[in-house]
Amino acid sequence: MLAKHKIRIVLFMILHGLICVSVIAYAKEFDAVLKPIEYTSDVYVDGADFSGFVNLLAFGTNGLISIIALIAYCIGMLIISTILIVPFRFIAIRKESLVSDMELNVTKYIIVVGIVLSMIVGIIMMGIEVFFPMVFMYIVPIIMEIVLYWMALSKRNRIEHEEGTDE
Repeated sequence: MLAKHKIRIVLFMILHGLICVSVIAYAKEFDAVLKPIEYTSDVYVDGADFSGFVNLLAFGTNGLISIIALIAYCIGMLIISTILIVPFRFIAIRKESLVSDMELNVTKYIIVVGIVLSMIVGIIMMGIEVFFPMVFMYIVPIIMEIVLYWMALSKRNRIEHEEGTDE
């Protein structure tokens, strides 16, 4: 493996590590947003007990705030992923560079291991209730990394095909 392949792998590890840390940080913040309004047991209006209605409103508000926060955090992950992955694509994987098989395989393992480790760390730090929000926050970076991986693979296959037809 050439030095430029090793450099690309190390850069991708750093890039994916930053994405994993961002997801854990966003999940920690999302965990704090999960129940912003407390439920009550004694709301009386003109002598009638309205605590069920008030608790229903609090439940709906908590759900709405959670959905809005999750959408905002997913947009934040889109921005972070774009800031990290797009320059990596244009700097590290240029037209003249050719990605090796080993580099592509290592990249797949980096993606899988990074996601699994950050999910485990997130569950240990905040509990199981942040599992699904973390999965949703990982959708955008995973898609962007798979597209990056697919672009490098298709470019390599195209170059190999052109070299094979020239002979």
